[in-house]
Amino acid sequence: MTVRFILGTSGTGKTYYCMDRIAAELRSGPAGPALILLVPEQATHQSVLGILSHARVEGFHRLKILSFDRLRQLVLGSNLATKQLSEIGRQMLIQRILSDLSDQIGLIGHGSAQTGLATAMAEVISALYDQAVSDGQLDQVASALGSRAGFARTAAKLAGIRLVLKEYITRLQDRFIDPQVELARTRQAIRNDRWLKGARLWVDGFAGFTASELLILQDLLSAVSHADIALCLDPDAIDINDPYCQLTDQTRTFYPTELTYARLLAGIKCLGLALEEPVLLRTQMRFGKGTSLAHLEASIFRRKVKVKADGTIQIWAAPDRRTEVEAVARQIRRIVQEAGLRYNQIAILCPDLAAYEAYLRAYLSRFSIPFFLDTPRPLSRHPLAVLVISALEIVAGGFQTSDVMTYLKTGLVPIDQQRLDELECYCGSFGIGPADWLSQTPWAFHEPERPRFDQAQIDAARNELIGPLLGLKADLAGEVTASDLVAALSRLLDRLGVQSAVGRWIETAVQAGDQSAGQEHQQACSLLAEILQQLKDIFGDMKAGLQQWLSILKAAISRANLTLIPPTLDQVLVGTIDRSRHPELDVAFVIGATQDDFPRPLPKAGLLTEMELEVIGQEGLELGHSVSEVLSSWRYLGYVAFTRARRLLVVSYPKQDQTGAALHRSPLVDEILDLFEGLEEQDLACSCSQRFPLDWYDLMDLVLNKGIDRGQLTDVLADCCLQSVARWIEDPLGTRAQEVLDTDVARSIFADGLATSATRLGTFARCPFRYFARYILELEPPRRLELRPLDLGDLYHRVLQQVVSQCLDTALQEGTEWLKQQVRAIIMRIVDEDPLLSRFASTNRYNRFQIERTCQTLVDCVSDLLDIYRAGSFRPYLFEAGFGGKMDPLGQARLALPDGRPVVIRGKIDRIDLAEDRGQRVAVVTDYKTSEHTFDWSGLYHGLDLQLPIYLIAIGSASEAGLIDAEPVGAFYLQVELLPDRYQEGKQLNRRARGIFDGRYHRLLDIQAKGQSRFYSFHVDRKGEPYAHYARRDVLKPDHFKAVLAHAKKVALELAGQILSGLISARPVRCGNKIACEDCDYMSFCRFDQTFGQYRELETIDKGRFIDRLGGGNG
Repeated sequence: MTVRFILGTSGTGKTYYCMDRIAAELRSGPAGPALILLVPEQATHQSVLGILSHARVEGFHRLKILSFDRLRQLVLGSNLATKQLSEIGRQMLIQRILSDLSDQIGLIGHGSAQTGLATAMAEVISALYDQAVSDGQLDQVASALGSRAGFARTAAKLAGIRLVLKEYITRLQDRFIDPQVELARTRQAIRNDRWLKGARLWVDGFAGFTASELLILQDLLSAVSHADIALCLDPDAIDINDPYCQLTDQTRTFYPTELTYARLLAGIKCLGLALEEPVLLRTQMRFGKGTSLAHLEASIFRRKVKVKADGTIQIWAAPDRRTEVEAVARQIRRIVQEAGLRYNQIAILCPDLAAYEAYLRAYLSRFSIPFFLDTPRPLSRHPLAVLVISALEIVAGGFQTSDVMTYLKTGLVPIDQQRLDELECYCGSFGIGPADWLSQTPWAFHEPERPRFDQAQIDAARNELIGPLLGLKADLAGEVTASDLVAALSRLLDRLGVQSAVGRWIETAVQAGDQSAGQEHQQACSLLAEILQQLKDIFGDMKAGLQQWLSILKAAISRANLTLIPPTLDQVLVGTIDRSRHPELDVAFVIGATQDDFPRPLPKAGLLTEMELEVIGQEGLELGHSVSEVLSSWRYLGYVAFTRARRLLVVSYPKQDQTGAALHRSPLVDEILDLFEGLEEQDLACSCSQRFPLDWYDLMDLVLNKGIDRGQLTDVLADCCLQSVARWIEDPLGTRAQEVLDTDVARSIFADGLATSATRLGTFARCPFRYFARYILELEPPRRLELRPLDLGDLYHRVLQQVVSQCLDTALQEGTEWLKQQVRAIIMRIVDEDPLLSRFASTNRYNRFQIERTCQTLVDCVSDLLDIYRAGSFRPYLFEAGFGGKMDPLGQARLALPDGRPVVIRGKIDRIDLAEDRGQRVAVVTDYKTSEHTFDWSGLYHGLDLQLPIYLIAIGSASEAGLIDAEPVGAFYLQVELLPDRYQEGKQLNRRARGIFDGRYHRLLDIQAKGQSRFYSFHVDRKGEPYAHYARRDVLKPDHFKAVLAHAKKVALELAGQILSGLISARPVRCGNKIACEDCDYMSFCRFDQTFGQYRELETIDKGRFIDRLGGGNG
């Protein structure tokens, strides 16, 4: 019974030493003593691969590669009569205990209904078992703290923990085996196991052990004939015979492993085991002599001797995480292509994978880099778990449509995608609610427009789909036991054929070579079955309502994770520094090296506060990782991260998080910079094409999004390594086939010319593809039964048309209060007569509140309208005046392109008012807008907003045709809703009409205006002219007014010509802080990438520059 330590720093060959000795034993023959390699759980798979890859080892049976949990299963056996209790089962059992003892556990009991409390309590119970704490020790510490001033609350918590622990042990007896409890009981089995007598033991990969693990390891050391224990520390920095004398400084680099060595050494001496001379490994095997990486390993956190950097270490500073990960992905592909490395020789190490996972998946996939993400995957995201939870939520929540849709979209309900899409659109269009799903009446809701749905087919699908759910509802009526719940869920899954469906998923994944997906589906089935079984075992015959069972099951599933092993060898390993077992690497990217997170984020607060953990620790109990404990391990973990790679180390960090908050570089990175001359932080703020060679994706971005032409292609390819793709890209670049319709197709679509509108022209100006999808393909977004801005606008228009046409003149005599009553009556009549509005109002109280709010908004708006009506001479003439059609009141508004092709402009003007000025009739347009809408000079200049000028052009065309006897002199937007900041001290400010108008007619708009008009955007100066503060007002001088209309006509024709040419490119614009993609309904299938794509940047133009550009001057 001898023990030997193998001590050395990173890269000195400790693992290789162990593997080599094990391989020699295996090659000696199949007979002989048992061989055991004890490693952390996450390292078992990799250790098997390491042994099998060793020279002349093709297989083995003498060797057992074990973790502590696997050792327990081996010595105790796994087929025991008593049921096993998993970690999730432990938490469910503790959750039930907390509920049962809520009145007895003091401070803890106040949160017994919270699912998070069960998790926190389970962590404390786990720590008690890890540290082999007895019930008496816990009681002793609680008593000691109770007698100390200021710690009564902590003592009360410990008393509650003791009560829960005692009840937990009681309920375990004769019913369950808790693997963590069995870890302590394993000791006796180890002492009695004849297989272990005379065995050889190697221990590798541990930085520390729990108290229970230490006791088990001591029993192992006593049983085997010889043991080698490998630890990562500097043997020259510690007294090998008396290590405790140097452990007063917790900031030492190897403090965690030195403490472990001291504890092991003390335990071995207490056992009286023979201790051989340690193997001290001082020769670096991982790093070449004299390299920067070798100097980093030898000097980091120890000696501040500067040497010249050789390029094998790089420090990157990125603007954000996205840029950081993109740079890493580019560099990995470049290394593989140019240096000939395999992907499995590269790793990405990250302190917080949750913050980086989305970026890593996106960019590594984008660059076709195979990778394995070494992080647990939540069971709650798997479709099987989603199906179970959503089914229960449907029954518990009364068949809410959102829950039903979640259930149907799992892919485990027998419904094809097209029927599901139709059903979802139908439910959104008619506001299907709980009562509708359960109604015996067939679905046949009123469709005011052309029928879009086969209602009989949809109703048949509804009845077919909810059948299994109605069966589940009947099974779970009233209070039921856990066994009843599990049986009901089993019947539901059987009716849906879930087992066969998941089996097909697994088979498809395996055939496609996606082993990870196959593993994930298999584990999900097994883990969910285990949770349901433990639910039955723990709660037995206890009866509860469905809501309580749902809460328990959701909490259990939310804590369950799927852990996968790498399905192939050639993958980039992506993992955390403290969890992942890193193989021999050539290149390591250490990302996220920020001050707060690197090398490991600080622990979150649990059941016990940081101060309470410190105080309890002073009494001899370690019930969790305190902040000081985590900080003491930071240098060691930083050392581990920095010394993984043999050829290249890249350390990077982002300067800001996703919210824009500043992030700072970790002080551990400063330690690296202090060791080298010529090593400087590289800023990734410049474009990646400047930092890295141009590649395929960059070229496609230039071609598709930045509009590079044929002449520029040669210059671009001369500066990059992609000359081989020039011939392939040349023809598509010349034809731009993917952005322009075929000429014959375009001619057939626009055979009769173009009929368009201001809205359509604006849509095309923002993005040609959006125009193509909406108006050529006629793809309509799903309609929802809700008051969207478009729906509100329609309601506002209908009410205001009736009010203005029927009530305004009378209101001049009857007053404002009479007008408000009329408005309310009109609104209620419209809502009652409109099937969709009446259904919307009757659906729920919130919808009724929206109708009331809309009513109040219109009452306030009409009050202001009456004031505007009184202020000027204009009176309503036409409402909803259409133009563009032969039968429209304003006739056909026609323009002609230079080649003679006609362009018909269509539209409908909300209101046209007329007035007389010295015997001449003039007209102004009012267009109602739901919210605040000022005239956009940039929009007019670039063609994004031509609405008001187009209306004026249409009236001018009608005037020339003799359809209206009036000259157009102005057009205005009038907002219906006011923003909250437009109210002061409860008094509403006036709505102001905003637009463009000929200043000669300002007196017809506001007769009494002196200085700034209350109702329009113009300011009268001392001479009585309305042009004061001209650049900031809507008023236009006569020549400028004409120039604006001429420009609008010119831009409209330019846009019409581009539409007729068949242009359909997905090239949205950005003007200032507004982007065309913000409210687009077609982003789900548009090929424009908002992350990587380049917007067409448009210059923002104010009124002054607009007038100057038109040559008007004095803008």
